[in-house]
Formats: sequence, C-alpha cells, structure tokens
Amino acid sequence: MAGVDAYWPESAMVFARLFMMLWASASLVMAVVCYFSQRYLEQAKPLLVLLTLPAIIHAAMLLGLSLTPIVEIMPLANLYAWIPFYEVWIRGEALLLVSYALYIAYGRWKRFI
Repeated sequence: MAGVDAYWPESAMVFARLFMMLWASASLVMAVVCYFSQRYLEQAKPLLVLLTLPAIIHAAMLLGLSLTPIVEIMPLANLYAWIPFYEVWIRGEALLLVSYALYIAYGRWKRFI
C-alpha cells in the first residue's frame, strides 16, 4: 500500500487497511487449520467434507464476479490498474475451489474420505 496514499481516496485506504487485517487473520486461521489437518488427518476428515459447501458457494460467487464488468465492482479505475487480468485470476481461484469439491466428492464416493 506504499505510494498510493496520494492517489486513492481516504475511504479506499481505510477499506484496504481493514481488508488487509481481515485477510491476515483469515490466512493465519487457515494455516493453523491446514497444519492440524495434516497432522491429525483422521480427525480432520469431517472438516474437509464440511468445507466443500462453502467452497462451492465461494466458487459461484467468484464466477459471478468474473462475469460482472469491473467498473461495477470497482468504480475507481486506479484501484483496478494493478491487476490487469483480474477476471482470469478469480476464474482460476474458482476452478481450484471446484476441483477441491470434486476431489472430496470423489473421495467420499470411493470411501477414502
């Protein structure tokens, strides 16, 4: 966020700082969950299955965002300038989430999860 103070409005800066804190907290929680899931795999299997529904919902949301014109999502052009292929990026994230859900469904079908 260094160097954008002069260009972004104050509301965008406040939102970006809040989002960075939320992202950092969520990343830390996910890292801890992944560590303990790896270490105690048998106990984590229900959690892996439970996370498939939020993964599918989040993938649908990302696909919806990728089909929405960027000016409707971020009306300020300078907030978009640093990610030129935003639609491709979030479609890739959605594909990863769908592949996770399919892998878990396959594991349930073959009875190894």
